[in-house]
Amino acid sequence: MKKLVVLLPLFFVMTIAIAQSGKRDLNNAYNAYSNGYLDRALTAIERCIQAEDTKDEAKTWMYRGNIYLLIAAAEEGSEYKALSANPAEEAFDSYNKALALDKDISVSMRIATPIEGLRFCSQLLLQEAINLANSRKDNDRAFVLAEKAYKSNSGDDNITYVYGYIAEMVSKTDIAKAAYISLVKKNSRVNPDPYARLANLYKEANDTTNALKAIERGEAIFLSDTSFNVNFASSASVIYTWANKSEKAATLMEKALQKD
Repeated sequence: MKKLVVLLPLFFVMTIAIAQSGKRDLNNAYNAYSNGYLDRALTAIERCIQAEDTKDEAKTWMYRGNIYLLIAAAEEGSEYKALSANPAEEAFDSYNKALALDKDISVSMRIATPIEGLRFCSQLLLQEAINLANSRKDNDRAFVLAEKAYKSNSGDDNITYVYGYIAEMVSKTDIAKAAYISLVKKNSRVNPDPYARLANLYKEANDTTNALKAIERGEAIFLSDTSFNVNFASSASVIYTWANKSEKAATLMEKALQKD
C-alpha cells in the first residue's frame, strides 16, 4: 500500500509533463525558427501537431505554416530545401487549418496572419505549377498547384490567368472559362490572352455572341491606336472571320502587318 501511495504522485507528475510537452515543443519551434534553424523548428512543430495540448491550437498551425514557407523559399541547393518535398503545399494547408481554428489568429512573427502567409504561398505554388506545366511532365499535378495558388490569392490577375490556362490543359473547361470571364469582366490588362482564349472557348461551343463580346472587350484595350498587340490582332481576326465578319478581320490583319 505504501508503494502505491509513493507511485501515485509520480504518475501524476509524469502525466502533467507529457501533457505539457506540446507547449514546450511549440516554444522550441518558435525559438528555432527565429534563429534560422529550420530543421530544429520543423522537428519541434511536427511533434506539436501530434501533442494533445497543441494539435488543435491555431498558433501551432500558424507556426507550422511559417516554418514550411521559409523552407519553400530557401535557395536551391540549400540544406533546408531537402527537409520537405512539397513545403509550399504544407504551408498552404497549415495556414488554412489555422484560419479554420481561429479566423483572427495573429502571432509575433514576420508573417503574422494566415492571410499574409497564403499570399506568399500563392507565388511559390504558382511558380511550381508553371514549371510543371512547361515541362509537360504532370499536368494534373500542375493543376492542383495552380488551384491552390488561386485559392491563396484569387485577386491576382496573373494567378487567375495561369489557373485558367492550366485548367484548359487538363480539360477542365468550365473552370478555365470562369477564370477568364472574371478577368474579362474586370477589364484586366495583365495580358490579352484571357480575352482570346475565352473567345476561342465560346467558338468551340459555337457561341458566336459571347465569342464576339470577349474579343470586343479585348479589342478596346489591346488594339487601340496607342496600344496595339499584334498577336491579339491575329487571334481576333480568326474569331471575326469565323463569325462572318471578314471585312473586320481583314482590316485588323492589315493594321497588324503595318505594326509588325
